[in-house]
Amino acid sequence: MAQHLRPKTQNRDWYSVPVSSVRRAFLLFFFVILLLGGSLTYQRWEMDTLEDRAKMAIDDAAQLARQLEARDDYPRLRRENFSAWEDLESARAELAAERFRQALDRAKTSHNTLKRVLRIEEGEIEGKIRFASVQGSVEYRRGERGTWRRARIHDTLNPGDWVKTTDGTAELRFVDGSEYILRRNTMVHLDREENAAGTSEHVTDLVFGWVELSTAESGGRVKTPKSNASVGRGSEALVSFDREAGAGRFAAYAGAVEVESDSGQKQELSALQQVTQKGERLGPKVNLPGRPELSSPVDDQHIDYERSREVTLRWKGVAASDRYSLMVSRSPLFATNLIETDQLRSTSARLAIKGQGIFFWQVSAISRQGLRGPWSKPQQFRVASLKASGKVDEGVPPELEIEEIQTFGRVVLVSGRTDPRAEVSINSQPVTVQLDGGFNKTIEMDQVGFAFIEVVATDNWKNTTDLKRRVFIDAF
Repeated sequence: MAQHLRPKTQNRDWYSVPVSSVRRAFLLFFFVILLLGGSLTYQRWEMDTLEDRAKMAIDDAAQLARQLEARDDYPRLRRENFSAWEDLESARAELAAERFRQALDRAKTSHNTLKRVLRIEEGEIEGKIRFASVQGSVEYRRGERGTWRRARIHDTLNPGDWVKTTDGTAELRFVDGSEYILRRNTMVHLDREENAAGTSEHVTDLVFGWVELSTAESGGRVKTPKSNASVGRGSEALVSFDREAGAGRFAAYAGAVEVESDSGQKQELSALQQVTQKGERLGPKVNLPGRPELSSPVDDQHIDYERSREVTLRWKGVAASDRYSLMVSRSPLFATNLIETDQLRSTSARLAIKGQGIFFWQVSAISRQGLRGPWSKPQQFRVASLKASGKVDEGVPPELEIEEIQTFGRVVLVSGRTDPRAEVSINSQPVTVQLDGGFNKTIEMDQVGFAFIEVVATDNWKNTTDLKRRVFIDAF
């Protein structure tokens, strides 16, 4: 019997794939891996490049800062251009946190400011008047028909220009070294005239507001709509004018000021004297209380945020004072204040610390008649968390590292790092330690040939670390 033949069914658990498809898949996978690897490599290269650029920018800015530290007028330059040093510190902090883009940007800003300061101080940028410092909203215009433009630090001004502040403060520096501080809500017109002696002097028309001035060799004059104040050379004075009330105030803090009203009245003021003006009439001269002297914390003192959440400000008392006025600000010009009070009856004030940073403070005395004397010379203190310093044992000397020494003839630039709480001296000269423990100092050597640079760090427990390095001093 014939059997019907049926094809056998074959079960397969695999599929056939063309070789070309395998190759395409492999090539696609290879290119994906290559792209990922290239992307990661590029990102790593970009980060390394940014880090290198940030380090170079910080080094460049630090070198300019060291050049300024070598100048006799370094304290003034640092105060006027404090933001440059602040940006340099921020750049170092951003670098330590591996935020290289932010570090580079901050370092560039610091470098540009410091470079401009050097150019001005070395006479490369000439200008009779310039903005030494600007805080808040400040504008200026050229002549009578110019457009108002925002003022920036180191912008230059000429006689005939106008300056106005709204919620800001500006410090103007003249070519002879005179300094004028324009407080909030002030407008002035700058000019220059010959006086009776035939020499030229600064003339400032105060339309309204409040001007504090410190004159140099040529003195200066401040006019209000109702009077004329001649400020002697080497004097400190205040002139204010309230346009709505038609009233003015003239005070001599140091030196001499002569005030003449439009009606011909005259008053000659000596140091710590004041006269007021109402309409065209001048009042009698009155005596002002003296200038307070700040005692603690000492200038530029560091306060550990982890150890203390309060600070006590102290100053020496002033005779004939009834109370004191205190200002605490993050601005060296006190454009905006964190604390502002005039009701302190003692010579100290305890403040709660609510954050880290650099703070400026000043004090003035007020008499029983309500007359305010000159403000003290402002000082600063720094509040920062020092947990990262690693210094916890009272018996362990502070860490100290000399990072770089550069010699330029008899001038030696020294930079290094220590515990942020330590005090540092180089060849017995005190050095400012930054919030991150870094320090820079310019030393001028007396001898020629081989000499030693000695760096000493002293902590709060009087433990010291001493490092010496030999350098060669070349007289050229």
